[in-house]
Amino acid sequence: MKTRIFIALLSLSLLCPIVSSAQLITTSQTTTTTKTVKKPKKPRKILDPVARGFEHSVEFTNRIGDDPYYAGGLDYILGYRFGNNLFLGGGLGLNFHDEYGSRRWSDGDYRNNYNTIIGVPLYLHGRVYFTKTRCQPYLSLSTGVYLSSPCEYFINPMLGVNYRISNTVGLYLAMGY
Repeated sequence: MKTRIFIALLSLSLLCPIVSSAQLITTSQTTTTTKTVKKPKKPRKILDPVARGFEHSVEFTNRIGDDPYYAGGLDYILGYRFGNNLFLGGGLGLNFHDEYGSRRWSDGDYRNNYNTIIGVPLYLHGRVYFTKTRCQPYLSLSTGVYLSSPCEYFINPMLGVNYRISNTVGLYLAMGY
């Protein structure tokens, strides 16, 4: 008797997967005929890594501080980008700054003097980027000379962030000395 029950259970267990797979095929066919096709999603735009090559930028400068006198200008930088982490180049600009002081006039009296000085900086510029992401913090150093009367040498370290809007356009924000 035990052997007959065992054979019956064994044959039933062997037939069940065939029946269930037949039902799955039928159900699957029914589902595919009534299924609506969805439009594929657009892939997200991912920025490419920064390529090596020539790069240029236009910078607007402005002085912020306790001093009430204006200082600012416009600089153009052209250089070579060595992958994601290093940029070396040179710059040329046109800067304005107010100068305040006193001087002796022809009548012998000292009076306050207020002048706007125009300077043309010519300099070497380097940047080191810390990350390879869309928002890249960086450290830069500019050193050169102001072509004005008299000529002045300068060193300008800056700490900033480059936010890449697209593969070819970025927005810089930096603070320097």
